[in-house]
Amino acid sequence: MATRGALVLLATLAALVALGLALTRPEPVVLAGAGFVAFGLAFARAVPTGRRLRRERLELAWWLDHGTGLASGSAVPGPPFDVRCYVRHRGSRSLDVIALEPLLPEGLELVRAPEAIRFEAGTRTEFAFRLRAATAGRCVVHGLALTVRGPLGLFATPLYFPNPLALRVLPRA
Repeated sequence: MATRGALVLLATLAALVALGLALTRPEPVVLAGAGFVAFGLAFARAVPTGRRLRRERLELAWWLDHGTGLASGSAVPGPPFDVRCYVRHRGSRSLDVIALEPLLPEGLELVRAPEAIRFEAGTRTEFAFRLRAATAGRCVVHGLALTVRGPLGLFATPLYFPNPLALRVLPRA
């Protein structure tokens, strides 16, 4: 997926080509050609990101924060509660994650999520989501969708962790 910066770069390179053709000068066209080559190389490096991360065994685990005062895996409707997470990144290059979003069922609302996180190579990174339940019942968070920034920030790769988390939302006492 191309980012806004990639679209701006493409528009700038196209304008350089148009300027070079209008002025019948080779310099802007050659400069734009070099830019297109760099753009293509960044794209070629970003394409296998998902496959590389699966090979490096990026691992997600999450659980309901035990600070709720209730039984493990339980919450009550109304007040927000935290779901704690960690990602273990066994790879050799750091990852810049620009978006994280849990896939929530109806009845659960996302109150707060981390905006951007850097997963350093060979480390375990912890973070949390704040959720709110509307009603009592059993809820399953279906997984986590995240977007990894590619080289030069021109492309972003969406990833999905199908790691369900079952929560019991108990009625208020």
